[in-house]
Amino acid sequence: MLDEQTDSLIDQKQNCIWLHAANREMLGATTHLAQQILQKHQNVTVLLTYTWGNKHQLTLHPRLSSKMVTNDSGSTARSLVQRFNPKSLIWLGGDVMPKIISDLHKEGCKMTLVADAAEALKTRRFTLFTPAIAKAVRLFSTYYALDAKAATLLARLGVVASKIKINGPLQQGYVLEETHEEDPPIVKGLVSGRPAWLAVNVMDRELKAVLQAQRVVMRQAHRMLLLIALHPSDEADQILALAQGFDLNAALWQTGLEIGQNLDVIMIPAQIDPTSCFRLAPLCFLGQSLFETGQGQSPYQAAALGAAIIVGPFVGAHMADYDRLDEAGGLRRVNDPNELATAVLQMSGPEQAAQTSLAAWTVVSQGAEVTDALTALALDQLGS
Repeated sequence: MLDEQTDSLIDQKQNCIWLHAANREMLGATTHLAQQILQKHQNVTVLLTYTWGNKHQLTLHPRLSSKMVTNDSGSTARSLVQRFNPKSLIWLGGDVMPKIISDLHKEGCKMTLVADAAEALKTRRFTLFTPAIAKAVRLFSTYYALDAKAATLLARLGVVASKIKINGPLQQGYVLEETHEEDPPIVKGLVSGRPAWLAVNVMDRELKAVLQAQRVVMRQAHRMLLLIALHPSDEADQILALAQGFDLNAALWQTGLEIGQNLDVIMIPAQIDPTSCFRLAPLCFLGQSLFETGQGQSPYQAAALGAAIIVGPFVGAHMADYDRLDEAGGLRRVNDPNELATAVLQMSGPEQAAQTSLAAWTVVSQGAEVTDALTALALDQLGS
């Protein structure tokens, strides 16, 4: 079955690269690879298909089209080839679909298989070493194995050992934009000032919890500022009134704002670039996470920009991403305003914040060499 809903409807048939995430574990790495390819080349489009996962995990981009593909059929392949005309395919993970692979091979598409360790070449429809699977695997021209076990499986399926490149894991993270612009006034005005913590993507119900936490924090850390990144739909006057209800002095950021000792909360206008926001404070609470109604958000942008992350228990489709960071000591989980305040106080020391942010940054940087190699390969295949 081909899910016809897309994140971005692109019909360009020039310079299209097809990326397929064949299992749930590969979706994050595939999304990251797509981001990197799109950043590296402005005239490339990406078709990202996936068998498992949630569309909330995908990053929107005007040159990215995403579809769920669950049916291995020649008609599925022909439909996508007719619309997108991909010149290159990178198939990441297991669940090789022989009919789709065969049709792409007939169309002359250059195909790369990335065999992962956990699910390497297993499918729901076939046992591992059927002739159909083996034949499909041998139609690829380039092979990456993420560990020795995956390389062994490829060899048993008839792939010549000299064609298999054994690498470590793929990168899952956030692709930083290259910029040479000067720091905006808000960065210059806040970074060198009072100690601060940041709250981003906070939903209405969480605002009270965040302000309550700030009130608790200030009992022990009197100079600590709370910075709240606003949504376009947020009403600054309502938040000002809400802050006053907690006996907190708040102001909306504007150039020339004097940050006096009596100021407790600064609201950051929605038009401020999110990348700049993460540079304003070493600690960051990622909203949409304290209550069950929250959808969560990817932690990778904050981690890539060096923030020490604090997050609630409800992160939706991003749970696996947070678990990766948590296992490495790259974040702090909280359940209520008091725990949030405790986390801010305990992590506000430079050493603790640096330790947490470094652990998260290390996780999102792992596998960069393999991802870079796949990016270069895909772009090179477009021109060959």
